[in-house]
Amino acid sequence: MAQASFADVSRAKHIAIAGVTGAGKTTAARSLAAAMGTAACPPPRIIDYDEDILWEPAARAPWTLRTKEQQRARASELIAAPHWVMASMGSATRDLIEPQLDVLIYLDYPAHITLTRLLRRTIARALTGATCCNGNRETIRKSFLSTESILVWWCRTFRSRHRSALEREQSCTGPPTLRLRHPRELNHLLKHIRAAQSGTHL
Repeated sequence: MAQASFADVSRAKHIAIAGVTGAGKTTAARSLAAAMGTAACPPPRIIDYDEDILWEPAARAPWTLRTKEQQRARASELIAAPHWVMASMGSATRDLIEPQLDVLIYLDYPAHITLTRLLRRTIARALTGATCCNGNRETIRKSFLSTESILVWWCRTFRSRHRSALEREQSCTGPPTLRLRHPRELNHLLKHIRAAQSGTHL
């Protein structure tokens, strides 16, 4: 498929946002959904893959992934909504989600931006006890002293996510992809969508 444009995003009903850990996928999904909402048209549903599909509720089983079957059932239920923006995707459900996408937005930001964001977020969560991943809590030990650290995951996946972004942008198959190279490009996209929703011209 062709590369996606800002106009394609404005018209889209089913959008997913991809990118390396720390890129800001969930924040971008919330901002995009808010920009797409108007008085006449409510904002799209926000689907947070980690919260809504991937992880079991922490109160039931801390840091436990749902089974593949459970993930697929959750995803099928959520993407039945008429209008949604999804933060991230997973391999267990990709074949269900991608055929529904009108646009894939890939946050392909520089390493120093995503790593700095990830460090700030991780430290803040560990110090404040803020929850993530369906009610779970990060700790200094888990975040910095474990082989399962989210920082280790960033190191393992940053280059492959960048390659994936380039491949998606150039691919003739799959959903149209909009690759954003810097947070200011996301800001430009949001500004365009707000203008389109209000009927004004930039």
